[in-house]
Amino acid sequence: MQDAPLRQAGRMVVPLVIAELPKRSMPRRRYAIGFLGDGGYREALPALEVIAKDRTELDYFRGDALLAISQIDLHLAQRLAGEFADATGHLGPVVQVVLQGGSALKARNDHSCKW
Repeated sequence: MQDAPLRQAGRMVVPLVIAELPKRSMPRRRYAIGFLGDGGYREALPALEVIAKDRTELDYFRGDALLAISQIDLHLAQRLAGEFADATGHLGPVVQVVLQGGSALKARNDHSCKW
């Protein structure tokens, strides 16, 4: 898995990963977003929310950020998803599954590409 080094390092790399997230050129950025969501790192929420809300971001980064947020704070993710009702591309289906919640969201997180 591409995110294995992050998982092995765990919490001690979280501040470094969060600091790099705003850099759109960050290598393996999707894996970093997924790592933060999978780990449930609440301190990542502000950075993830910025990505999810930024309409200049590529839609797959926005969708990944929204999924990561849903793993940390489902109510926040659902509130944000409500703001993106018109989303298309990768983000559109993510918005729908986050709004649906429950087993649909769990299945999406369990079967995602794991960034």
